[in-house]
Amino acid sequence: MMCRRYIGKYITNLLALILLPSLLWCQNKKVSNTTYLTQIKAEMNVRQDYVKALSIAKAAAKDYPRNVDFQFLMAKLYLLNKDSVRGERKLTEIITKVPTYKDAYLTAASLYVAKGNEQKALNILDKGLDRYPGEYQMLAKKLDILALTRDYANADKQADRLLRTFPKDSSVLKKYVDYHNEAGNYYLKHGGLDKAFSQFEMALGTSPRNTQAIEGSLSAILLQGNDQNSLAFINQLLAKHPESYELWMKKLGLLQQMRRYPEALESLQQMQKKFPSNGKLSQLSQELPLEAARYYKKMDPYYEYLSVLEKSPANKEALNNVINMAISRNMNQEALVWIDKALRISPNDKDLLAQKQNLLEKGGRYGQAAAIAAKLMYINPSTFTKQTYFDLELKRARDFAVQGLYDSAEVVYQTVLRIEPKQQQAINGFVNLLAEQKQYASAIQQLNRAIGFYPDDINLKIKKGSIFQQNGDFDQAAAVFLKLYETHPQNQIVRAGLEDASLSAARSSMQVMDYDQALILYKRVEQLDPQNKEVLNSLINIQLAGDNDTGNKDALEWINKALGYYPNDQAFMIKKSAVLFKLKAYQDALLINDSLHQRYPYNTTIKGNYSEQLSTAAMHFLKRGDTLSSTAAWIKLRQLNPKDSLALLALININQQQNRFDTALQLSDTALSIYPENTAFLMKKASALESLNRFKEAADVAKNLERINPESHKYSDYAAYLRSKSYHNQLGFSFLNSHFDSLAPANIATIQYSHLGKKMTLTGKLNFAGRAVGTGLQLEVEAYIQHEKKWYSYGNLAIANKVVFPKWRAGYSLFHNFAKSWEAELGARIIDFDSLKSVSGVASLAHFFGDFWTNIKGYASFLSGNQYTALTLTARQYLNEKTDFFYATMGYGNSPDDLSRLYDFNQNLKFTTYSIGAGYQKMFNYRNSISINGTWYNQKIANGWFRNQYDIYITFFRKF
Repeated sequence: MMCRRYIGKYITNLLALILLPSLLWCQNKKVSNTTYLTQIKAEMNVRQDYVKALSIAKAAAKDYPRNVDFQFLMAKLYLLNKDSVRGERKLTEIITKVPTYKDAYLTAASLYVAKGNEQKALNILDKGLDRYPGEYQMLAKKLDILALTRDYANADKQADRLLRTFPKDSSVLKKYVDYHNEAGNYYLKHGGLDKAFSQFEMALGTSPRNTQAIEGSLSAILLQGNDQNSLAFINQLLAKHPESYELWMKKLGLLQQMRRYPEALESLQQMQKKFPSNGKLSQLSQELPLEAARYYKKMDPYYEYLSVLEKSPANKEALNNVINMAISRNMNQEALVWIDKALRISPNDKDLLAQKQNLLEKGGRYGQAAAIAAKLMYINPSTFTKQTYFDLELKRARDFAVQGLYDSAEVVYQTVLRIEPKQQQAINGFVNLLAEQKQYASAIQQLNRAIGFYPDDINLKIKKGSIFQQNGDFDQAAAVFLKLYETHPQNQIVRAGLEDASLSAARSSMQVMDYDQALILYKRVEQLDPQNKEVLNSLINIQLAGDNDTGNKDALEWINKALGYYPNDQAFMIKKSAVLFKLKAYQDALLINDSLHQRYPYNTTIKGNYSEQLSTAAMHFLKRGDTLSSTAAWIKLRQLNPKDSLALLALININQQQNRFDTALQLSDTALSIYPENTAFLMKKASALESLNRFKEAADVAKNLERINPESHKYSDYAAYLRSKSYHNQLGFSFLNSHFDSLAPANIATIQYSHLGKKMTLTGKLNFAGRAVGTGLQLEVEAYIQHEKKWYSYGNLAIANKVVFPKWRAGYSLFHNFAKSWEAELGARIIDFDSLKSVSGVASLAHFFGDFWTNIKGYASFLSGNQYTALTLTARQYLNEKTDFFYATMGYGNSPDDLSRLYDFNQNLKFTTYSIGAGYQKMFNYRNSISINGTWYNQKIANGWFRNQYDIYITFFRKF
């Protein structure tokens, strides 16, 4: 038991030791400022327990003495707890110690206003605004306090300051307008109408549609008692607010008050259009006219005279006054009624008839007016009454014409002309009527009749020319105007008529392709109007239509004249360039087009013309051998259109012709970057690479050509040719079979290897010859060496085992190529036998013509003091790009170059020998070649003894 107690006590002490530091830490830990703030706001705003909130704020201020927010909350809570003294003291302390704390100024100002000390509130705000001059709440608070104290002079300034600081803030705009409305209402109540109007105007300046400001300003001006000013102001407001029903009603009431009934009625009509469903306006539309009528009836003498006529209908004075007053008031229908009543009393009264005629004319009742005019003309015949009658009849005719009643109009004109055949207005009107109906022949007939009456009247003749022109008879019109122009050259109407008629006649001639007549007419117009573009263009086009040098030169003269008037005219510049080009003045034409293109770089027509001219000129320059100018033109075309394939191709060709293969290759690559698989440009690139001896690259390009054009043998053949150019080695085998009619057959087999170099081809051969006496072996080396473009040489050296072949032999020839495919050879051959040595001189002449090659070669051989001659004539016909050929040969004597004759050459030289042979060589893919030929030799051994030899020679070569 004792033990158990001891253990319990020990555990208790141990837990106390463990928990004591934690409890002490918790006791010393402060509440966070966020927690304090949350607690204060909960008590202050939610529970509204201001006493507890103040207690928490004090604790927070004690724990966080530098946190001004807690100091400010204390001040607010003092005020909420009705302790204004401590609240004021705390706010003063905050403003003094922390002058940057904005809310303190605002709260302090509110406190002083509540205490009735507005001046101190303003001082506090001024102090805050010194530090924060653009702070909205302080500015707004100051405006409120100034308005509260009715200090409107300073309040106006403060309102303006607030608006300047925040010109786009909607809340500021509203406050500004509300302030001025409030000030305006104050002045309105206290009789300051001018100041009230000024305040409302300032509100409207910021918010033109503000209803309170509109009503206030209107009330201010109406209370001043000046109806005219009030009406003017209402009209100003309506201009800004045309849909305001209240403004319209005020205007209507004011007009009624001013007894301006016509304007009031007009305003009422406008209001009914704007507010059609308004019942009050419908009622006013009945009441207002009655009100106006009652007013005017009391004031109007017209009604006085009507009352007289009610009692005395024949009273002449009253009738005259009623008629005159009705006419003056445009009451024409009423006036006509009273005139008719008066005419029943005095039927032939000229004044009444004249008044009725005038009223009927005003009303457009020309027929009735003309009937009255006819009566007046009968009663009082005079020039005036006659002309008046004509005028009315002519108006009647024109009115018929306007309505499309042409027959009625024609009857009227004919009536007038029967009375007065020379009446010019009737003639003109009748002619116009006929022309309008396209009765041009009748119109011309009437004009001829009128011209008979008035032969010197130029206007009639002008009209005649115009009618001809309307009828499309341009030649007749031009003839009329030309005759007039001869007598009246200064008359601008005649001049213009001649120009228009001649121009129309010229166009008509152009349509029927009568260019000679058109040229005459256009030249006439050009004399009248030298700067007429259409005429100048037509004169140019007519000359160009001839398409000959004379016409082109004449066109160029007209173009130069046109450019004198229009120096930078695009169309004329284009024509000049085209004409110069036709006249083969290519450089001048190109200069113009270049200038045009620089001025109008995006004009596709100019660019197209320039491109076409450049390509044509470039080809012309090339044909006449001017490569430099041609190149310049092609380059310019490429600058104009870098993708122009014709220019690229031409530049490649020129560079290849001038052996500038690097440039040709570069241009080919450029072209292929634009047209990647274009056959022509691939061929040009391969050709350039071939000319640069870059055969492997050329072959790769040709292989691409072969891929693109699988059906064309030409490209596969060219690819094979180029590949063959990259082969520098060749292995060959040949076999010679000689058959004799009196000896055993003989064979010679040869195996050879050649190295094909740029400047030299070196070949090594091993010849085998089997005979009854043994096997002959001969080792042979030969070389072809290119010295210069036109010079090359051939050398040969061979040694043998003397069984069949000579002990050794050597040879050398020098070749020279001449112009026109001629070639000459000069050389020597030496053959050494055991006991004899033969020396031969050789000369040959060869010539290519077309696909044929011919060669004649002569030998002069010397042996044992004797000279022997041999001649060989060879002809070949080449096929397939000179790779395959047929050939034939004829010979006399024995040649030291003939392999089949070398055996026992010292004896063969002595025999007269004739030979003839033929053969064919075929090359496959420019790599493998095979040839076969046969030769027949006929030797004269002795008199009457001949020996025949038949050779078959087969060769095969392969390059690698």
